[in-house]
Amino acid sequence: PNNDLLTDGAKQWHDYWGFNVSAEYRPLDWLALRAGFWYETPVTNESHADFMVPSHGRTGVSVGAGFQWGNWTLDLAYAHLWVHSLDYSETDAAGIRSSVGNVSSGNSRNTVANIYSATIGYTF
Repeated sequence: PNNDLLTDGAKQWHDYWGFNVSAEYRPLDWLALRAGFWYETPVTNESHADFMVPSHGRTGVSVGAGFQWGNWTLDLAYAHLWVHSLDYSETDAAGIRSSVGNVSSGNSRNTVANIYSATIGYTF
C-alpha cells in the first residue's frame, strides 16, 4: 500500500469532535444497569473523502448490565452504531484515484453495526 496517501495531505483528514453521555444505575448491590449515547463528527474532508476508513462520522447508543457475585463479575453490553452517509460524487477521491481508478461515483448510506460484548472478571 502507498502510505504516502496519509502523510502527504492528499486525504486532508482533520481532528474531530466527540460528544458522549453515559449513566449507570445500581438498583441492587449486585446489579448495575448502564446506557450511553455518542456522536462523532467526521475526520474526513468531504472534498477528498473516499471509501477507505475512517467513516464519515458516527452516532451510537449502548445498553448494558453488570452482575457481581463475590469477587466475580459479568458484564454484558449491546451497542448500535450508525455511520453517517456520504455521496462520493461530491468528492474528488484525491489520494486513491491513481491507484485504483475512478472511485468518485456511488455513496455510503444506511451503514449500521451491531456490537455485542461480554466480559468475565475476577478481583484478587
